Amino acid sequence: MVKINVDVAFDKVARSSVSGVVVRDSNGQLLGSCIQLNNAIASCFAAEAQAVIQGLAFVRDLGCRRVILESNFLTVISKLPSNKEDLSVFCPYISEARGISRNFALCQFIFTPRGGNVVAHRLAHLGKLLNLILSGLRKSQLP
Repeated sequence: MVKINVDVAFDKVARSSVSGVVVRDSNGQLLGSCIQLNNAIASCFAAEAQAVIQGLAFVRDLGCRRVILESNFLTVISKLPSNKEDLSVFCPYISEARGISRNFALCQFIFTPRGGNVVAHRLAHLGKLLNLILSGLRKSQLP
């Protein structure tokens, strides 16, 4: 059994986000982590749902079969376990996350307060900072 923690740093003005993903085994040992930049993100909800999708895809690609995904995105987490069709504008995100979750022998979604998600939160914000630095470097190299 592995536990995934996901969080996101969303930039409304740039319409971008950075997902932070942390994966640990049942003993709390780190199995992997990643940050991923996302462009053309319309809202905070979309950014949060994208982070969940990326976390699930990351552990799927690691070959994990039994997962618990913890997040402080209550709206997203509450929609995922249901078999009820999501009719909101976020249906594509919810459908994609549910589709990936079906690849696992067991997949649970648990809400955790921000305090339980500190490492993923910091990782997402570190990724946002790195993106800003790299963007500044690219702009300074223009003729």
